[in-house]
Amino acid sequence: MTSYPGSHGPPPEPGAESQPPRPAFKLQDFIILKTLGQGSTRYVSATRLVKHKPTKTIMAMKVCAYGIRRHERQELLNDLVSMHTCRSEYVVSIYGVFYQNPDVAICMELMDKGSMRQIVEATGPLDLGVIRTVAFSILSGLVYLYDAHGIVYGDLKPTNILCNSKGEIKLGDFSHSMSRWIEEGITASDEGAFLYYMSPERTSLEHVSPTLKSDVWSLGIIAIELAHGEYPMSQYHTDGNNGITFLNFAIAISTKAAPKLLPEGRDPSAEAFIDACLLKDPNTRPLPNELLTHEWIERSKDYNTDMEAWANSF
Repeated sequence: MTSYPGSHGPPPEPGAESQPPRPAFKLQDFIILKTLGQGSTRYVSATRLVKHKPTKTIMAMKVCAYGIRRHERQELLNDLVSMHTCRSEYVVSIYGVFYQNPDVAICMELMDKGSMRQIVEATGPLDLGVIRTVAFSILSGLVYLYDAHGIVYGDLKPTNILCNSKGEIKLGDFSHSMSRWIEEGITASDEGAFLYYMSPERTSLEHVSPTLKSDVWSLGIIAIELAHGEYPMSQYHTDGNNGITFLNFAIAISTKAAPKLLPEGRDPSAEAFIDACLLKDPNTRPLPNELLTHEWIERSKDYNTDMEAWANSF
């Protein structure tokens, strides 16, 4: 096992509680408290709750990159170095990276309330005030990643949107460059999850890379899912045997009307926001920074939802 020099980083910003000191990590400096989950792909083997003994910081440790070639592993590490420099209240912090031969261990900020997928499965549909704050946080994270680091998230879905007990909503597992390593090992179930939030232009026969506007489409689908308590386009993902087919989805997303927030008239401003996210033509679909000025998002300044109280209600 070799300590990875990329785990060194600048000191935290004053008052930034989510940014502990960043030493060169090594496995013997951690106490493994419990396993939070097993990986869904052959490149993510486990996520663990750990305590970093020198700083007494509780973190999440994701063990990944099992089975990839040495030069690919180095490319992954290089990508993580870039992600490690991100400093935003809307993006999960990466504290350090080190080899745990033959794997790579990524130490990151603990989001103890889990993902939006887990939350909706536990609580059912969310209040629109909560969803508005979630949307604001996602948009702010997307804008930060692109403006500060030139990163297009490219893999927006409820499992990658995380919450902590303070009610903070953050993007996790970000950077499409990192996602490509995971996608190479996806199972049939994972492939479906990846397709569910793909924009119409990305389902075309031509290879279209993710963009800020494709992330906006994903946000629209996610907002409806959080409001309804279930994925809004599941009828297009079956082959008759509960199988997931790319062809079914690609045809449906190109020919069927985009889903709507129901019931209609529930909140016209929220409906207008989601409709804007789900414009099929990416040329007319707004960018994240434009959506931050949308009336529905702006209303959060006047009707502030107590996210901490909400996060501690489940």
